[in-house]
Amino acid sequence: MYYHAIFDPDDRGGFTVTFPDLPGCITEGDDEQQALTMAADALDGHIQTLKDLGMPVPPPSPHTAILEKSPAGAMVFPVPLAAFESRQKRVNITMGEGLLARVDRAARSESMTRSGFLAVAARSYLNQLTSA
Repeated sequence: MYYHAIFDPDDRGGFTVTFPDLPGCITEGDDEQQALTMAADALDGHIQTLKDLGMPVPPPSPHTAILEKSPAGAMVFPVPLAAFESRQKRVNITMGEGLLARVDRAARSESMTRSGFLAVAARSYLNQLTSA
């Protein structure tokens, strides 16, 4: 399953990403690839939060409907919902209070959930290991 996101370029070469079907689901990236990675994690975190809160998850709109809502110069890309690619699993982890506080601050500054931020960090590190 995909939700279409609007990738709005900024003057530094980065992108702000919004999901019109999911108000409040916003992220950004320094380039197109990072924006796409961040968008996937923001989407997953937002959908999981809606489910955790017992709120309805709106269905994705057609691509054409999102194109109509996008500002001039923006691009629209489909972003896959990972929950439909693989099953999510809740885990308990232990880390120092200071590190957890830093994770939470960084997640907030990126408009992400703690889980979404930790998933991005884990993917990034795993990608570094496999590319070395």
